[in-house]
Amino acid sequence: MSAILCLPEKVASTTWKSLFIKTLEYNLFETQIRKGVDPHFVRFNETKNVLNPRSARIIANAILDPNIPRIMFTRDPYSRALSGYADKVADTTESPFDFHPGLGKSASFFEFTQYLFDHSPLNEHFQRLTDRCMLPMGMRYDYYLKIETMPQWYEPLIDMLDLRDEASWGWDYTSYWRPAINGETPDKCFYTPPGKTCKDMFNYPAPESKAIHTVQRRMNEQKEKVIHVKNSGTKLKQYYNETSVKRITTYAKCDLLAFGYPEWDGTNAESYIRSVHKLPVTTNTDQKFGCYVDNC
Repeated sequence: MSAILCLPEKVASTTWKSLFIKTLEYNLFETQIRKGVDPHFVRFNETKNVLNPRSARIIANAILDPNIPRIMFTRDPYSRALSGYADKVADTTESPFDFHPGLGKSASFFEFTQYLFDHSPLNEHFQRLTDRCMLPMGMRYDYYLKIETMPQWYEPLIDMLDLRDEASWGWDYTSYWRPAINGETPDKCFYTPPGKTCKDMFNYPAPESKAIHTVQRRMNEQKEKVIHVKNSGTKLKQYYNETSVKRITTYAKCDLLAFGYPEWDGTNAESYIRSVHKLPVTTNTDQKFGCYVDNC
């Protein structure tokens, strides 16, 4: 099934791109992705380069087609900022000057949060989500899927996009982007929600309808079955202090409002992460969404 998907930087875009590569050109998945090649550097046959179509007409037709669902992935601003810092600043395997000129290789997270205010334009990895995915130009999506609530929407989404087969085998390998779990090779499934195994996935007939309202209902049903087992509260506690929390709250105010993330006061990080994991799927039916984006 066709779909418009926007996976901003630092919102699991690399992981999900691997799945789409397997779907579109299996040979590249087998010879490059499973061998550890960065999905962002995989080059498609020009005739199959539909992940990033060059034809403006193809894009325009897809945007205007009401039958093509629009999906954007989101992430809570505090975790996303920390992920951007850890991956593009603290990780010295990549030159920081590719991403944040003037910050320096030894910058602390505290300095990084100030950098977000002092520099413009910022690299895409650090920009607000409300500045990405053509949102400032009026683009709107049917679903804004929070990666923290992936157990809630994963199976309905895979069904809607007809990706059952691609997601259910071939993922038992390790790489920088698919690390071992407790010293063991990941399961053969692309993803398994907490409390489930690969055998449990899609243990039901494929739905006859992939209409948007049907998918929304199934996502709501899945929410009641989700089991949350782990959180990233420890990392937040390690890096954030009162000042850096306030900086990110101010910097990402539009993201917090538009996508329905709660503000964090800097205390009890585990409790904050748990609250994020219980948030509902955001849809374009929220009339306040456009107001938040338009006034950013």
